[in-house]
Amino acid sequence: MRKIYRIAAVGMACALALSLAGCKKPEKEVKYNPIKEEDDTVYTIYVMQDNDSDYYNDVLQGYKDALNDLFGDKHVEIKHSVSNEFISVDQIAEAYAVSEPQLVFANGPQSVTAIAAAEQTTPIVGAGVINFQDELSRIQAKRDNLLNSVATNITLEDADNNSNNEVSDSSNTDNVQTSEDNPADASTKDSTDNQPAQDGDTNSADSNVETDNASDSNAEVESTWDGTTKINLCGVSSLSDLESELSLIIECTPVLYSIGIIYPEGDTDAIYQAQIMEKMILQAGLKYNEYQLNGSNSEIIAEACSQNSCLYIPSCTGIDQFAKDICNQATEAHIPTITNDSEASEYALASLHEDPYIIGYAAGKLTYRILVNGEDPSTTQIENANYENEKLYNKKIANALEITFPKSFHERKEFLEEYEIGSTTKRVEKQEASQ
Repeated sequence: MRKIYRIAAVGMACALALSLAGCKKPEKEVKYNPIKEEDDTVYTIYVMQDNDSDYYNDVLQGYKDALNDLFGDKHVEIKHSVSNEFISVDQIAEAYAVSEPQLVFANGPQSVTAIAAAEQTTPIVGAGVINFQDELSRIQAKRDNLLNSVATNITLEDADNNSNNEVSDSSNTDNVQTSEDNPADASTKDSTDNQPAQDGDTNSADSNVETDNASDSNAEVESTWDGTTKINLCGVSSLSDLESELSLIIECTPVLYSIGIIYPEGDTDAIYQAQIMEKMILQAGLKYNEYQLNGSNSEIIAEACSQNSCLYIPSCTGIDQFAKDICNQATEAHIPTITNDSEASEYALASLHEDPYIIGYAAGKLTYRILVNGEDPSTTQIENANYENEKLYNKKIANALEITFPKSFHERKEFLEEYEIGSTTKRVEKQEASQ
């Protein structure tokens, strides 16, 4: 049995983490003074959510707990809507935009894009978004699309009015064609021409990107973006702690010569994480290969297993469709699999547990700073969640790979059965806030 006691590898990961620590900005000191009991102020907050999943529900629980800790239940009125098969995020956003709440909490990337496009003055706090900078481009595209739709409707109304005037002055109306004869054609054409780009329309890449191309793939990571949106939006990123992920990869791979990064083709969130991970891998003096899954997944996975000493699966939409196949095929090839995706972790050798509750709680603190302290969301930097990571392993996979983990790791199934949501989040105590 191979034991995971790799002092040199862990030392390398720690050195890397220290070298990148300067990239993290310290959390600024903020006072959360409780609202006095005699104050009758009630803040109206609307919540919209992408779907009714455990992930977003855990984020929401953290958000509600933060509001209760900071505001008190007497000073907050919450309206909550969840997108489903009967109502879309766009419909929810349209209703919220005319209701004029004091703040909107958007839980999920679709909700963030929809409400930020529909409402340009009400403060918005977003969560569940991995790459806010990329999300801003989608928001702008959607705003432009809505403006073009409005302009098209106005043009059609003007044409309709002009046609009606012409009809009223004519004695032969049977030969008069108005915009009512086919208004949908013009509207549909303009709306289609101005649709925002969908995920995967750009950022496509070859199925296997060698290390030599790292300078090109990392070009998008190097940015002068200051972390502010310049619009009525701020929020908490759901980007995983990739430094700790790389440390986990090094710690869990007995013989490490190359890391295979594998994810669904065209997934922009996965591409973004891969670019960051690739840079850190090179700084650690290691190599990587990158693979995007398409129609011939079995062949791609086999190629990845033959070229690397382990496989890394970044968190992304739709990975649950492929995770089982990736991990099973890799295990058969005696290749460890590591992931930061909650769905993929069910099948992978090792993963980091990151409680989404902390994202919601941090978003609640942002809400307080905006409504009570008067912070401007357009100049408030996007925050990263300060995860309290727990290292997990899959006993069944570990046995198959003949790997033994130290006590610093928890068996995944046993850990999740006992873990209490939010138990690792440091909450603002009411008596502490009043000091």
